[in-house]
Amino acid sequence: MEPHIEAHISEDDLELYALGRLRGSAAEQVEEHLLFCSHCQTELENWDEFVRAFRIAAPKVTAARKPQPPVWKEWLSRMRLEYAAPVLAMAAFGVMAFLPREYKEPGLASVSLISMRGEAETVPKVVAGNRLHLTLDARGLPEVPVYTVEIVDAKGTQLWTGQSKLAPNGIAVTTSIAVSAGQHWIRVYAADQLLREFGLLAEAPQ
Repeated sequence: MEPHIEAHISEDDLELYALGRLRGSAAEQVEEHLLFCSHCQTELENWDEFVRAFRIAAPKVTAARKPQPPVWKEWLSRMRLEYAAPVLAMAAFGVMAFLPREYKEPGLASVSLISMRGEAETVPKVVAGNRLHLTLDARGLPEVPVYTVEIVDAKGTQLWTGQSKLAPNGIAVTTSIAVSAGQHWIRVYAADQLLREFGLLAEAPQ
């Protein structure tokens, strides 16, 4: 049963959080609220969809409104016809080689990781290229004011770290980065002490 929520996150704070512009204690309060409030989790997903669509559409609108510089018309009018086509083709190829690829806003994949004591653990799987909303099994862990959660790759290289408090359903965190394909390990610390480790496999999109 979802606990009673006194007030939901404001639209302004949700927008700033979805854009990655909310910092410090304000971001921590939003993340703590999201642990309990399914309504605000849904609203955040809607904002993520809006931001993703806006970032795809904005460059196209800007390009459509940009006027053609008059200097190009004057330059092209003075060129001989037999040289215009090959020169333009070479220029277009050069420009395309340096243009950045279209940015795709990562989605959000939710996954719960449970400690399977005494049993063969099945490694959960997610689609690579998404940010993660992780709910980690905290049964049996000592209660501390704050836990540190770390994500490392198969070589042990740290990819992301964050902090969270204990909630009724476990320890929940949302990463700010998308995971690449491969084996990952999610580690839970209290201060510098490793308390628990979970396996997670990110598979390349089909």
